[in-house]
Amino acid sequence: MATLSLHVLEGGERVPLLHDEQGVPLFYPTLFTTSQLRNAGAAVNTIRNKLADLIVLLRWEQIHGRDLIAEFGRGRFLTIADVVSLRDFAKLNMRHVQSVKDGAKQRKRVGVGFLESHVASSSAQAAVGAQQHFNRLSTFADYLEFTASVVTQHQSSRTTEQEIGRMGKTIRKHRPRGVIRQRDEDSDPSSPPSELVERFMAIGAECDPRNPFRNPDIQLRNAIIFGLFRHTGMRRGELLSLRLDQFDLGHEPLVWIRRNHDDKHDSRRHQPVAKTKERPMPLSDWTAQIFIDTHRPLCA
Repeated sequence: MATLSLHVLEGGERVPLLHDEQGVPLFYPTLFTTSQLRNAGAAVNTIRNKLADLIVLLRWEQIHGRDLIAEFGRGRFLTIADVVSLRDFAKLNMRHVQSVKDGAKQRKRVGVGFLESHVASSSAQAAVGAQQHFNRLSTFADYLEFTASVVTQHQSSRTTEQEIGRMGKTIRKHRPRGVIRQRDEDSDPSSPPSELVERFMAIGAECDPRNPFRNPDIQLRNAIIFGLFRHTGMRRGELLSLRLDQFDLGHEPLVWIRRNHDDKHDSRRHQPVAKTKERPMPLSDWTAQIFIDTHRPLCA
């Protein structure tokens, strides 16, 4: 079974890899992520998510006794029935896929001879959300188109190219619909009410008797973190990757959001990074004053 790991190179670059039980990187997933994702400037988290999707595809191959790379080499590509099977499998929560594997082995042993000879109820399998299902099938389509093209590149056949294109198009057609619209409609209910935010900030303030943290330094750290979140709107990865040289405490205090990808001085294997372009954000007077006056007494 394939395993996903993250390696830190000497220059600080984070490289996600799929490898086998002996620790050897899998050739085609590595070729795909290197040539199609890393060289195109994809973020580490994006590559890692794509490889996690490919683990699902490899599980489907294992359970169904398939070797798609070998099949592509023989000029055989996914049929409609294969795509439907792959679509249904990609919807499953992989934490519960073991029961599906056992069920497949049991059906293979039974070997029913007549269509009407066996009727049984099947329990519903835990499923992932529509967005994750959509992402998995998108990755499958990109990866299978790429690998099929690589394996058959020596053939230079127009028919083969058309079959590969048909396969990728069919997989994409089976993705769930309305995912983006549904995500947009759910954005407002996911935001906490203003009263709850105000109460949270009050309890998390320094020296508030309701603050669950007793260490004054931790209270101050948490107050700065939540203050930056509230007043700048920066993302979690952006805040976790901040450095002191990104703060400008001049006449108009601000903090710069910068892309510090593959920082060799960051000892964290899973380095948090900014996802969007670099930009300045104004700081509140309270936050700026904390950085300016580092010896300010924590409590009155």
